[in-house]
Amino acid sequence: MPMKLSARAASLQPSLTLAIAARAKQLQAEGQDICSLSAGEPNFDTPAFIRQAAAEASRRFTTSFRCCSTLAMRCCCRRRTG
Repeated sequence: MPMKLSARAASLQPSLTLAIAARAKQLQAEGQDICSLSAGEPNFDTPAFIRQAAAEASRRFTTSFRCCSTLAMRCCCRRRTG
C-alpha cells in the first residue's frame, strides 16, 4: 500500500539547491570544469584573512549572543553596529 502524503507535504517544492548541485555534477561528469558552490562545503580552504578575523573575534568574545530578551538583543546589536 503506497504511503499517502499530507496536503502540506505534497505541496512542498523540490530543493533548488539540490537541483543546481545535481546539474553541476552532471556537467562535471561530462568533463566540464565546474566549481559548484551550490551545496556542501567548498573544496578550498577558508582564506587566511577570514580565519584571522574569526580568531580575533573569538579573543574579543564577540562571537556569541549574551542577551536573552528581544529588547536586550536589539540594544546589543545597536551597540555593536553603531
